[in-house]
Amino acid sequence: MTLVELIGLAQGETQNALAITEYNLATITGYLLIAYFIGANLTLFQVSFVNFLFVLSRIAAYFSLQGILERTQHFQQQIVDADPNVPVGALATGGYGTVAQTVLFTAVTVGCLVFMWQVRHPKTE
Repeated sequence: MTLVELIGLAQGETQNALAITEYNLATITGYLLIAYFIGANLTLFQVSFVNFLFVLSRIAAYFSLQGILERTQHFQQQIVDADPNVPVGALATGGYGTVAQTVLFTAVTVGCLVFMWQVRHPKTE
């Protein structure tokens, strides 16, 4: 594979990662809007269904993003092996980078679920 093809593949994977990020933001925004505006009026089944789809989409997005980042890192390593003078950005896809991504995805998901819970079970004083 030529250097130009490798760079094209790495750029394509970077675009895929940006698309997954946009998808995540849209999913989170949609879930929070549903929770805020109609969460208190939903039946138990409806809330369970929305929560299930939300968590499932978050899990799918997490693993998709991990795969994309691993492929991007692989292509970047091949680019460096082909020509060490080509500058490539560093990706933290292993070690602390993966831990940080996992913590962030989990915290956002749990935070959204807690928000839905608080809308459905408001504190009465």
